Amino acid sequence: MTRSTAIALCLGVVAGFLGSCLMGRHAAQKNAYKNFLRLHPFLEQETSYFPTSSQLAATTRLQCPPGAGKILVILGGNSVFNGSGQKTPELWSRVLQNDLGAGYHVINFSAPGAGPADTGAIVFQMLARDYPRSLLVTNTEPGRYAPPESSAYSYLFWDAYYKGTLPEDPARAARLARETAADGWLDYKLDRGMNSRFYFHDLWGGVAYRHFSTIWTSWLKGRSFLARSRLPDWYDNRKGHESSEAFFESLLPGHLDNLRRSKSVDPQRFRKEADGHWVQTAESIQNEAEQISALLPDALKPRTIVVFTPFNPWFLAHLDPDERMRVDASFRTGTKLAQEGGYHALSTADKPFEALEFGDTVHLSPAGGQRLAHLVAAAVQDVAREQHFLPAP
Repeated sequence: MTRSTAIALCLGVVAGFLGSCLMGRHAAQKNAYKNFLRLHPFLEQETSYFPTSSQLAATTRLQCPPGAGKILVILGGNSVFNGSGQKTPELWSRVLQNDLGAGYHVINFSAPGAGPADTGAIVFQMLARDYPRSLLVTNTEPGRYAPPESSAYSYLFWDAYYKGTLPEDPARAARLARETAADGWLDYKLDRGMNSRFYFHDLWGGVAYRHFSTIWTSWLKGRSFLARSRLPDWYDNRKGHESSEAFFESLLPGHLDNLRRSKSVDPQRFRKEADGHWVQTAESIQNEAEQISALLPDALKPRTIVVFTPFNPWFLAHLDPDERMRVDASFRTGTKLAQEGGYHALSTADKPFEALEFGDTVHLSPAGGQRLAHLVAAAVQDVAREQHFLPAP
């Protein structure tokens, strides 16, 4: 190879690399997701697809421009808010949009297994300044308050963190400085730190959505390399089932065992009083209060509603009396801690959800989704008035 050929080759590599970086930055600002309604399985990490924080923020901006004059409602949380089992026409967040009306825009960034400060909460923080009339509505089970930097969706936190798009939060900065040696963080810090400069994840996400993917997954098998935009919402093509006691019976004992392993039932979080009632231990209350406090910057907590979504009463009836008392105590304590932490809290434990409004232990049928939407809509309107987003009635 001659010297001039070597120089030309090196220049070509550099030009290609810089061009890819520029295309990645362009992809980060472009709305990748047409007619977006939720992060269904083909648009999130269950099938090895990782939307970046920039792309989710760009999707929000296109759907609801800052100057549109609407109150932006961003949904975070787990598969209950994601509408697991609900097909597109019956999706609960569409009912919520209808309940709230044209003065609001609802966008659903919840995802299976996500914590209350993941996914939608990351986008909410990124856009809070540009959307002063915005709210976050997120859900969780009592006792589950994983910090976003070490949760199942921590990649999204680090993506936004290293891009410098999260608001200043002295408490978070101090916490991260103390915990930089935590297991598993080095890979995220290196990977997402590099992406914040070169935007290779943003480029791949855009290409994989619009043109072709490069990763084989067991979910998709022969369709693994298709553009994700060509894959319809997984739940729309999934055969449904009729909610019934006979169907719930078929889920036993596995689902009941899972319920018994939940934080809400875990006896280690509680102590039994002399009168037979169960209360959370002082240690668990302190730990959970600290976790709740760390979820979001203080300035954004009054614009956040934490919804403690319900368990199916049919399965609760199969618990013993002590287990049911622990569930009740967990919901009461979680709601109280969230309110004391500066958030708005909505507990659904005392709301009249019926067994047939569930698809399993926690996920809601279309009818249950409608009930949830009505409850959340009322809470959103109350907070919007409190924040002076709306005139008083």
